[in-house]
Amino acid sequence: MWKKALVALGILAGCTSPPLDRPAVVGISAAEAHALVTSRPATQFIDVRERHEFAAGHPSGARNLPLSEIDTWAPGLDKGAGYVMTCRSGRRSAQAAARMQELGVADVKNLGGGYLAWEKAGLPVGKPEGN
Repeated sequence: MWKKALVALGILAGCTSPPLDRPAVVGISAAEAHALVTSRPATQFIDVRERHEFAAGHPSGARNLPLSEIDTWAPGLDKGAGYVMTCRSGRRSAQAAARMQELGVADVKNLGGGYLAWEKAGLPVGKPEGN
């Protein structure tokens, strides 16, 4: 009885697992993301924050493709390429990575903790525009 109630509550709260036909998004640390994008130059580093957030500072080497525009840019991505996704804290980038998986991109990872973790680790950052 309790088990059914908890499952129902989880569904109502949106606490469900990813569909069985789609693997969970792989989360990686800032150090792992840095190593990946520097050792495999073909890996694309995408920051999904809005343009004004990206302009204020971002992981060095990342390009800006906002989550709010994902249905515009994601279908055109190379499905065979590797991707590391980031945002401020890792939440929006996890959403973007899941959407990319839905579109058939197999090699996509999420930077856990996002730009905040990247900065905390002392990794290179892009300077704010105008500086």
